[in-house]
Amino acid sequence: DQSEDFLAKIGQNKVLPGFEKGLMGMRVGGKRTIRIPPSLAYGDEWYKGTIPPKSHLEFECELVSIAQSPQEEFMIQLKKFGVGRAI
Repeated sequence: DQSEDFLAKIGQNKVLPGFEKGLMGMRVGGKRTIRIPPSLAYGDEWYKGTIPPKSHLEFECELVSIAQSPQEEFMIQLKKFGVGRAI
């Protein structure tokens, strides 16, 4: 059970296919439960010894922001890190 922000690059195979599919159509501020079947997650394989094979995954998600460019992506990450800590 974690509640951490993270950056997901859609369309670049950086996240689980089921997670990417679940994010599609979301709007900033939107919340949704994303349920991912094994076929769109880790399938028949263990993941880092913590997620067993054929597991169904469930995530409670909120879309906080959407970066349209690398510069916007950088500013989102900087805001998350803390501007005062970066200077």
